Order: sequence, then C-alpha cells, then structure tokens
Amino acid sequence: MMRIYIVFFSAFVISCLISCNDKKQTTYYLNLDTGKIYNQNEFIELKLETTKKYLDVKQDVKITYNFEKEIIKGDSIINPYRIDIIKNGKYIVKASNKERIFDFIDQKFPSQVINKENKIDDFNSKPTVLNFWFIKCKPCVEEIESLNLLVKEYQNEVNFIAITFDEKTDVDNFLKNKDFNFQHITNAESLIDSLGILAFPKTVFIDKKGYVKFIENGVTLNESDEYDLTWFKKNLDELIQSNPTTSTEVDKK
Repeated sequence: MMRIYIVFFSAFVISCLISCNDKKQTTYYLNLDTGKIYNQNEFIELKLETTKKYLDVKQDVKITYNFEKEIIKGDSIINPYRIDIIKNGKYIVKASNKERIFDFIDQKFPSQVINKENKIDDFNSKPTVLNFWFIKCKPCVEEIESLNLLVKEYQNEVNFIAITFDEKTDVDNFLKNKDFNFQHITNAESLIDSLGILAFPKTVFIDKKGYVKFIENGVTLNESDEYDLTWFKKNLDELIQSNPTTSTEVDKK
C-alpha cells in the first residue's frame, strides 16, 4: 500500500528555492479551506499579519500552519496548507483535516505495548512524552535541539520517547551525527498506523496513568523565528502537578 506522510512546518519564513534541472521553480501556497493561492511574498506577509493580529493581544494564542505534500506542476511548486488558531485553549480557526490520533485525547493510550521492551504501563509514575518523527522530515530534525532542552530540564520527572517507522540501523547512523536525547523506538510503522498519525512531527503528552492529555504538531516558532517551548512546558508542568491516580472517574473509563 502506498503511504503518504504529511509534514508540519511551523515557521514564519519558509525558504522554498528549489532547483530542478538547474531551473528555478516558483513557489505558491494554497489555503485548502479557502481555496486562495498566494505567492511566496504574499504568504510571508499574510503570516506576519496573522501573527500581529492574534499575538499582540494579552491572551494565550497559538497559530499552527499544517502543510500537506507539495504539488509540482511544471515550473511551479504548490504547498497546500490549513491553519489552526487556538486562543485561551479553544479553537477559533480549525483545520478541517483531523487525524485519528486526536480522538484519543482523554482516553487511555490505545497501544499498551510499544514494543517488547517498552510498555506504557511501565511509566505510570511519570508523565510520558512521545515524539513521532522520521529522519527525512526536515521540521522533525530542526526541532530536536529544542526537544533536547526539555529533556535536560525535565529528565528526572518525565519519560521522553521518540518513535519512528525508520529502520534501527538508519536511526543509529543518524544519531552518530545528531544528538537526540530521547529513548528511541524504531521500526514502529504498525504502531503509527494504528494511531492514525499522518503528520509529522507529532508530540503526544501522556499522564501518569497512561491517558493522552495533549497533542502538539511540533514546536512552534515565535516572532523572532526562534523555537518556543512555552506550550510544551505548560503541558508538562500541568501533568507533573496533577495526580490522576486519585481519580476514580478516570479509572472507570
């Protein structure tokens, strides 16, 4: 069966100068929800205007651009995308394509056995972060340095696990040149399929009882084009401080 993986880009300026047979291609951006098409400069200006509109207010606002597989037509590259905007914990703009993994929020993580050596049940004493990634996913690789900062800060309080469908030998070779300080699980194609994950990177936050509580589509960039861990830390702090083991309501689910 042919597999299609969608890669999420959360950047305010996207470099799209791609050469094909030494010929420069023109990049466009297609909003799948509105049908509008923007050239590169228009898209950058649109993102800046959107950021200014929502992030200047003194409220918790998160903007995510969800990019799908590019379309190449002659000398043009079209990048289809949808946008999510969350303000004070609620969607005010929501992408229409929803992956099945989001149906598991507030549910027990559906696959108790990740592989023979790692079981979610082994991690009941701590929250767990699952990062779904793959080697050729550019935004996955670019956010690794920020994820390593999370490990450094929370390593005694949180389990960090990276999961990929890549082969173990390929991941081992990758790690020789790039530090990724998560515990690594490879060859996990069947697990990824069972969760309905199509977009990468994907980070799933699980509480001490093994319930999915938060899902993030990668580390976001702030107005200075720097990776911002605010939302990830907020999720982790909430999971660390919570005590789900005392909740009989959760146990009955």
